[in-house]
Amino acid sequence: MRAFLWCALLLAVLAATVWRLETGTGSFSGDFLSLVGAEASPQSGGADDVEAARHIVAQDAGRAIFLLSGKDRGVVTTAAGDLAQKLLALPGTAGVTSPANQQERLGKLMALYGLYEPGLLAEKDRQALMQGKGEALYQRALQTLFSPEMPVSARSLAADPFFLLPPFLLELAEKAGGGSGIVEKDGLFHAPVYVALRDGTGLAAGQWVSGVSQILAGLDLPDGVSLRRTGQVFFSQAQQVSARLDVQRIGLWASLAIVAMFLLVFRSWVPLLLGLLTVGSGVLAGFASVLFCFSSVHVIALVFGTSLIGMAVDYALHLATVPLPGGDGQARLRRILPGLLLGLVTSVAGFAALAITPAVLLFQIAVFSATGLIAAFLTVFFVGPVLPQRPVRPFWLAAPALAAVERFYERLRLGRRARIAALLVMIAAAALAVMLVRGDDDIRRLGRVDPDLRDEAATISNVLSLGARPFVIRVSGASAEQRLEREEELRAKLAPLIVEGALQGLLSPADFIPSLRRQQQDRALALQALYGPYGDKLAQNLPVPVNGPASAGLAFDGAVRAALPELAALAYDDGSDLVQLRGVSDVARVEAVVRQADYARLIDPVEMISRQLGDYRHKAGFALALTALAALAIATWRYGWFTGLCVCAAPCGAVLAALLGSLLLGVPSNLFTTMALVLVFGVGADYVLFIAESRGVTEGHGTSLAVFLCLLSSLFGFGLLATSSVPLVSDIGSVIALGLVAAWLLAPLMARDTARGGEG
Repeated sequence: MRAFLWCALLLAVLAATVWRLETGTGSFSGDFLSLVGAEASPQSGGADDVEAARHIVAQDAGRAIFLLSGKDRGVVTTAAGDLAQKLLALPGTAGVTSPANQQERLGKLMALYGLYEPGLLAEKDRQALMQGKGEALYQRALQTLFSPEMPVSARSLAADPFFLLPPFLLELAEKAGGGSGIVEKDGLFHAPVYVALRDGTGLAAGQWVSGVSQILAGLDLPDGVSLRRTGQVFFSQAQQVSARLDVQRIGLWASLAIVAMFLLVFRSWVPLLLGLLTVGSGVLAGFASVLFCFSSVHVIALVFGTSLIGMAVDYALHLATVPLPGGDGQARLRRILPGLLLGLVTSVAGFAALAITPAVLLFQIAVFSATGLIAAFLTVFFVGPVLPQRPVRPFWLAAPALAAVERFYERLRLGRRARIAALLVMIAAAALAVMLVRGDDDIRRLGRVDPDLRDEAATISNVLSLGARPFVIRVSGASAEQRLEREEELRAKLAPLIVEGALQGLLSPADFIPSLRRQQQDRALALQALYGPYGDKLAQNLPVPVNGPASAGLAFDGAVRAALPELAALAYDDGSDLVQLRGVSDVARVEAVVRQADYARLIDPVEMISRQLGDYRHKAGFALALTALAALAIATWRYGWFTGLCVCAAPCGAVLAALLGSLLLGVPSNLFTTMALVLVFGVGADYVLFIAESRGVTEGHGTSLAVFLCLLSSLFGFGLLATSSVPLVSDIGSVIALGLVAAWLLAPLMARDTARGGEG
């Protein structure tokens, strides 16, 4: 009855989870940045900069750049226009900008800005008027007026008789890095095509990339024209494809190996069924708990939670290997129940420590893993005894090997003095790890970079002067007008660095919408140095009167935001704007200039997110330390101070072995390898507690065989990750493999004669 009710409850949870996913009230989240910096409790100060960094990288992830290059400007421009039309029709594309549609874009900008001239002056025109060179602008206006290439109308002449707006727009395009759209460099003409992706493309980005691949495969480029592409979406999809192929390969081999192991040892599907039910119930309960707590389960929490509760199969294996005659399932369970409970309590205590950190990512992992382990334990407790009992009956191929391993394992015992020596060695190893192991949280080293995409990105970055890293300056202010004034002041301070080459350029909201103070100054300057002296002369050549400049200025409001989509990446929130820097070659000098302004901060999104990951790593390490203390308290309460210390030292030693071993292999210490250490500790604690409890009751009931099978299943499931081509996955697999082997060896060494409450 208990087994039936428990299975009914699991089915109800499954139905509720499917309903939540189908109705859209719950979902998966693949955006890693959505959890970086998202804390469970309010943060101060620096958290705002992390939000800004996430915003910057998210904006970058929402665009792609295609670059067509060739020797003929017209051919390249036409090819870029054809490609732009095809990309615009692709589902998931929000907008496309290319040299071919610059005129359309120019017309929209003229309509927006035309009514506010001459409050909008290009920097060169402003300097000319300040130096008393208004006649040069007057002569330029006459040349433009009679130029056959310059279409004019009575309306445009009335709004801008001195043709001051085109230079302003050209300067704005140069600040944005596109110029007129065509870049001439190294004897070639380069036509960039900028693509903006729709919001919420998210996990469907793979479909968009597939569509792009089909377009490029069918594209008939003219002779001599080459095409390159770049964008975070391409890098992400290439890495996901590589990781998916690795996971499929590893998963297939791991599954076949685990199934073969069960059949070789038990010659029955019943233990395998129990293992599948145990892990399946854990995954279901963990996923459902996160889904109902957060409405969205992040894929990282899903992957780590699933791998961490992979230790739950140990519970099923431990029950399946109990050699009790008569097939009494309840008696078999009672024999191993203390070890299972102690292992469960230790693991859940560790995840509880992880849950007290404010990071939502770690909190999701903690909830997933703790709930999953409890559900897996209850499955073994309720369902395990009612399944048909099958003894260990290994095939002749496996029997000698298992017997040899069991004999070897039983001989792994140390006396009291030897265990004291082992504790001293572990203390020395811990000191060595503290001195040698250094965190490496650089987010750029977590994935595998496709070499072709990397080369294309480097070429595009060089041609368009994009710079290798997206540095920005965060400008704070009480109002939009104050922020615009401060951005203009900041540009003036950074102008010498642009001249000297330490910085190639910058772009701010003030470049699109000058402050009202600047507009008033420009308007007064134009009235005094241009309209006054030369207005009547110009009027003699115009069919419309030359009126003085209007008094109204262009305000930074909702209509302007809607007309200028570029402001979405720059006008960050109600309290700050972002200034994008392009081609930063001397970070120290830029930082020195920014530091002089108390309203501005230089932000390196890559460094900022990496530092946040480092903070998460420290919190995960702190949770691991709390887990070790909780395990020590449980072990000393159960076995006495010395034996308890030895029991707790076994998983700690496994963690140290994994840490130092990964150091020798060149595996970096980051958040994800630290989470792998949490798994190593949990599995190591299970091993030593299973052995400690079995030796406290009776000898030779199959615990050593159970622990060995647990090791094999874990190595099949996690150790094969070390063969992945993705550095992150490979590093996790290496750490787990090293730690599990060390845990298997240390468990019998440190758990000798652990009678309950005794000193051993």
